[in-house]
Amino acid sequence: ISLPGPAEFIDLAHASRPEINALKAAALAKKALIHKEWSRFFPSVFLVGGLRYGHAPGRTPQENVFIDDEFNYLEGGVAVGLEQNLSFHTSRARLRRARAEYRYLLHSIDALQSAVTIDVTKNYENVQESISRINKIREGMKAARTWMFASIENYYLGVEKISEVVDSFGAYLAIKWQFFQAIFDYQTTLMALDLSAGKKPWVENE
Repeated sequence: ISLPGPAEFIDLAHASRPEINALKAAALAKKALIHKEWSRFFPSVFLVGGLRYGHAPGRTPQENVFIDDEFNYLEGGVAVGLEQNLSFHTSRARLRRARAEYRYLLHSIDALQSAVTIDVTKNYENVQESISRINKIREGMKAARTWMFASIENYYLGVEKISEVVDSFGAYLAIKWQFFQAIFDYQTTLMALDLSAGKKPWVENE
């Protein structure tokens, strides 16, 4: 049983955990809000233009500027405007609030990443312990099997009692059961590690 280093699981958790990604998205939105609030200190320049054209066949165009011609006309114009928000104290308060909320989100991300790192590290150590337990039980299972076969051979040779064979067989079955239990514990701890690292425990249907 091989397992990558803990850094790989920690990096994956920091990139995949949905709660971390949600805070990162909120921080990006708050950063955009800071730029918006900062833009309130600067004037807005805008350009407005319009064009009207009308033509009616059979109507004599009026050349007199004092006569309103509603049928034949060509009108246009362009205007430049400037808008400035003079509530600087309100804009400054909104900007400070946005910056404070942004810093709070950054600290929340750091705190959550630290908590996730602790969670992943703990689950990683549990997996390592389960692997070590499997290896130890495997060695004991080899010894129990050797004892069982030796007892059977000695029984056929007439130098061993049947009770010794039964005891060796019972000891082998007991440690075999411990081995299967250790495998189950390994799968359980590995699933907990994958979940803490942000992996999905299921395969999505395409």
